[in-house]
Amino acid sequence: MGYYDEPETLDTTVSFTCSECDYENEGTEVSVYVTDDSAQDVECVTCGHLNTVSLDTEHCYCGDYCRC
Repeated sequence: MGYYDEPETLDTTVSFTCSECDYENEGTEVSVYVTDDSAQDVECVTCGHLNTVSLDTEHCYCGDYCRC
């Protein structure tokens, strides 16, 4: 039986409304640590404002248990 090392980071996409200009960003790619519950400094494509985006329902990972 093989041994699986959980990756330290994962790549995912997020969709969010910019807190500065209210533009709805769709499918923005981010790389986050698997233990993070938010992505920091996600740039809005319209105004360039850096947003914090919640990942509560944006990705899944398995560690000691699975969480989605």
